[in-house]
Order: sequence, then C-alpha cells, then structure tokens
Amino acid sequence: MINKQIAMTIAATEYKYVQLDDRNIPIIEGTSMKIVELLTSVKAYG
Repeated sequence: MINKQIAMTIAATEYKYVQLDDRNIPIIEGTSMKIVELLTSVKAYG
C-alpha cells in the first residue's frame, strides 16, 4: 500500500465560508465539501 500525502492550497474569496482549492473549485471553509455537492443535495432533497 502506498501512503500518499496531498498538499492542498486554499485561496480566500469574498464570501465568508467559501474558499477555492488548488484547482479553483469552491469548497466550504474547513471541509472538503464542494459547493456544487451542497447545492445538488439541497435541490434533490429540499
């Protein structure tokens, strides 16, 4: 088994709880949840 460490660069945005990861994908601050995941869950389940 290979043990890989992933370094993640986080950039701040003008939104309080939104950050951009190293691929410029918006995530919720302090988590690895993408904003698009949150929005699709809300749309699907209300």
